[in-house]
Amino acid sequence: MKKRRRLYVLCEDALQQRFVERLADRWGIGPRQRKIDASPKARGSAAQYVIERYGREP
Repeated sequence: MKKRRRLYVLCEDALQQRFVERLADRWGIGPRQRKIDASPKARGSAAQYVIERYGREP
């Protein structure tokens, strides 16, 4: 029986998001087993967005 993999990533921009998606595909982690959250454009500091959400997510 295969072990289910879960992946949750906070990203600062779309470039990081695409990188993580391709890496997850290579590792065999499908779209249903991963959640990639990128900061919204033009909404302030992307680094601050990640820092604020770091402790809240599983």
